[in-house]
Amino acid sequence: MQKDLGVSRIAFRSPLLSRPEQKCHRCALLAILSLSVLVLKAAIAAKAPGAYSTSIVAAPQFYSTKFNSGQYAPNQIAFADTNVWQAAEAANHPAGCNVMSFDALDALLAEFSNTARYPNMKQITFVGHGAGGQVISRYAMAGAGLPASSNFHLRYVVGDPSSNPYYTLDRPLQDATVASKATCPLYNRWRYGFERFNGTKIGGLLTPQAYFARLAMRDVRWVVGYQDTQPDGDNTCMAKLQGRAARRDRNLSWWRYINTLAGTSEDLTGFTGALPGLVPWSNLTKNTLNHRLTVVFNADHNAEQVYSSMEGSSALFDDTPNVQLGWRPSGRKNVTSLNHSTSNKTSSSAAEAGVADVRLNVVVLTVLASLVAVGGFVLV
Repeated sequence: MQKDLGVSRIAFRSPLLSRPEQKCHRCALLAILSLSVLVLKAAIAAKAPGAYSTSIVAAPQFYSTKFNSGQYAPNQIAFADTNVWQAAEAANHPAGCNVMSFDALDALLAEFSNTARYPNMKQITFVGHGAGGQVISRYAMAGAGLPASSNFHLRYVVGDPSSNPYYTLDRPLQDATVASKATCPLYNRWRYGFERFNGTKIGGLLTPQAYFARLAMRDVRWVVGYQDTQPDGDNTCMAKLQGRAARRDRNLSWWRYINTLAGTSEDLTGFTGALPGLVPWSNLTKNTLNHRLTVVFNADHNAEQVYSSMEGSSALFDDTPNVQLGWRPSGRKNVTSLNHSTSNKTSSSAAEAGVADVRLNVVVLTVLASLVAVGGFVLV
């Protein structure tokens, strides 16, 4: 464990790099740790609500058997390439282990929610951006979570993923010149939909309805860079069906989709991706979505820009109902309030845990950019 001005940093080994030409795997991990600590320290200095110096920042990594040969132990997990962990496909090392990234994150959750080892822990936050955002977008619904009786509060912060898992066969793109379901047979295959999703070791396999009901009740914060319009991410037809080429448009359409599916009273005027035929699952959600959307106007596909911003910091740390929303289709910037919509209410579990008043220690599990993971759980 490394300590940095009161903020503890932990690296869990079992890593991967996004680009095969990158040699300094350890440097990449330290860069993620440094950025995470920088964001936290800036929030503490600014006296941002919910930012504490008694925080632990843990940066997990995933190994690739293709690019990290010889860098991991026989009992550490590694994946076939640098993309499969994003969608929770099974590791191929050790042989026959069948462990997914979600299972590894569940193990981290079990580690940090162990009150014998961390008696002062009150909140655990999983954070991701880009490829890491894809992991957390899916882990937020498939992860084990914590029992209702737990004294911890669990939060998921998802930044700029290039795709999300749709719970129905509906898709927001209605322009066949860009992509169409008729010519995209894999549009509902897992990572984009639920076809061939195998569940997790702890939770098994549930229905899309059960996963969405779980997601709706969890504290999830979606963070979008408004300038994230470069067409350099996932350009498959499966991804484009979620809202053309820009990650920004896909994620704003996603916000409309999950609110419509949950049947909330959120004002979706101006959001792209209208689905007039989508039937709400209000019987599962009771018209409630315990989520917030923050749009950082001056940020593109850059984790530092997103999370170092005033709005991004608020999404990461603020436990009050006043999380900053940033940009909205009307063009004005505003701050959320209790009356903004059902999606902006503070979760009851957070209130019961007394997060804002008594939290002594926080874990921010950063899965940023194209890095992640776990295996072996070796502290360095």
